[in-house]
Amino acid sequence: MRERFSKLLLLYQNQLNFRIIKIAGTNGKGSTSAMLSACLTSDNQTVGLFTSPHLVHVSERFRVNDQMIDTKELETIAKEVQVTLKAFVAKEGSAFIPSFFEVLILIAICFFYKKKVKIAIFEAGIGGKNDAVSLLPDVLSAITSIGLDHEKQLGGTLKSVATDKAGIALNHSTLWVQSTIPNALHPIIQENVNEGVSVFFTKEKVKPHAANSTDFFIKINEQQQLVTPQLQGSFQLENLNLAANIFDFLYQKKLIHNLKSIKGIEQTQWQARFERIGQSPEFLVDAAHNEHALQALVIALNRINAAENRVLVIGISSEKDRKKMAYWLPKLAQTIYLVDDFYKATSAKQLLQAFSSVEVSNTNGYEMQSVLAEVKATYSKELIVVTGSIFMIGKARELIVQEI
Repeated sequence: MRERFSKLLLLYQNQLNFRIIKIAGTNGKGSTSAMLSACLTSDNQTVGLFTSPHLVHVSERFRVNDQMIDTKELETIAKEVQVTLKAFVAKEGSAFIPSFFEVLILIAICFFYKKKVKIAIFEAGIGGKNDAVSLLPDVLSAITSIGLDHEKQLGGTLKSVATDKAGIALNHSTLWVQSTIPNALHPIIQENVNEGVSVFFTKEKVKPHAANSTDFFIKINEQQQLVTPQLQGSFQLENLNLAANIFDFLYQKKLIHNLKSIKGIEQTQWQARFERIGQSPEFLVDAAHNEHALQALVIALNRINAAENRVLVIGISSEKDRKKMAYWLPKLAQTIYLVDDFYKATSAKQLLQAFSSVEVSNTNGYEMQSVLAEVKATYSKELIVVTGSIFMIGKARELIVQEI
């Protein structure tokens, strides 16, 4: 991958005329990236944002100043990239056929160049060193969290995951690391960064305005800024704190010009991240697609109500460790429904085997539309939690918004 994509990037080096921030991590990448994008946009900068994956349409991955790319413009740029890549592969051979993700990065570069972006945020797909995003020239990179996920690619230990994610930052750049990552992994990260990378661990910059308040003080340049974030869920506080540390660093480096631009966090919206939709019943949609994310979701939900007052609808991708995820299901809700009609889904039969100790409520099959219709008709007072695979969440959210 590294040799192939390095050569591909040479074709686009003249278009890489903007600064780049890269975000890696097991969970929290999208939310942190969205917060930073909103702050930089509030700073009157032209800001690109590339995220992965998408919920419904691939155009969600490409944004400038928080506005998605127009579908026609996406098609035009994709065709331009296709012409370049065909010529490249014809010259270099089939071993240099790029992956789908690599093509998307190249489309993002072209899009940001056309829009005269000044700074762009790229969310890694999987890992750090072994992710194509790692080869982009960065002024700053960050690691949001470290947990076991994508074990085939990253290894089955936290040490192996930390080792890989440390490689997200290129030589002689800066890496910010969420300090809530287990202390035992801090030296692993420091030992495995690329040459000349400066590593910083986050400091506590975010404090509640008052008990049970949705307002927070954020300390920037030794000054307190009061903000009211839109993104909900207690786990978002870690992402908010990382974004605040990065904001302060960028301000010190004069890459952000106005302290009050931190209030851009109040404009941050990110679908399917502890997103609450509707009333009677109320749906809560969250893309908790691995064990680490399910644990964080349980903690956040317990601050709202008890598990007996919740109904769970969940689907899990085939590459995930469903047995480990099964432990968290009864903590999420006492009433549980499974779905399995989405891309890369684990079949209901396999889920039932993995969840043998969990009582499942499905009576009319596992098709998502019928399951959501049933829970909506049956439960009016309970909070209906819809979570699991990102491939599932996009489809489920569409059905919920369309009122099924």
